Amino acid sequence: MSRKGGRSRDGAAGPMGAILRSHACAALAPKTPAARTFSHSFMPAPRYIGRNHGRSGERGGDQMRTRFALIVCAVLWLCAPAWSAEPLSAGAAFNLGFSPKGGAEAIILEGIRKAEKSIKVAAYSFTSKTIATALFAAHKRGVVVQVVADAKSNSGKYTAITFLANQGVPVRINSNYAIFHHKFIVFDGRNVQTGSFNFSAAAATKNAENVLLLWNVPELAAQYEREWQRLWDESTDLKPRY
Repeated sequence: MSRKGGRSRDGAAGPMGAILRSHACAALAPKTPAARTFSHSFMPAPRYIGRNHGRSGERGGDQMRTRFALIVCAVLWLCAPAWSAEPLSAGAAFNLGFSPKGGAEAIILEGIRKAEKSIKVAAYSFTSKTIATALFAAHKRGVVVQVVADAKSNSGKYTAITFLANQGVPVRINSNYAIFHHKFIVFDGRNVQTGSFNFSAAAATKNAENVLLLWNVPELAAQYEREWQRLWDESTDLKPRY
């Protein structure tokens, strides 16, 4: 299974990449009178004032187009890694759900239930008793559960993250951003849940949300896990209240 989008493997991003390549090729190609007329329609040569405007102006226009083409080629080459699509692992699979009434919460619970070693949660609003209870059950069966959550959205007297902290689950809160808006979970370093779904009762029963759970995607999971670790390292421990 591979990720698909408006980009090709050569690093050219959709129609804009095609336009840039065509301009670059036109500028670097030998200039016949017809070719000059065609390329001038895209990139007119600058006008020069003086008696030597004729051929010198034409040569100057060719030089400017060549420089432009080289710059475009350099930019495309430098940006190609960021623009190119990365294939997913062989054997990758996914579950997709929506809410309300589209199985979104059930997919998250399935990911928690099947986790064997670790569950790393990044959460914005976390008030779902159902998901908190499932995480606590995973913690009790020996899975390493860790949660990092938005400080402002979870500052109430009693929330799901305070419940988890009180049960001995490691929890940290992050106040370094205007909004800590993440909603993702990494399971066992190889499965990833993401989407718009906040871990809340409203997300499950009232809101229009989506949940995507990707199975057997270790390369993708590693990128999410690196970002999760960065957020965890900069966050503050939430101490148990009893």
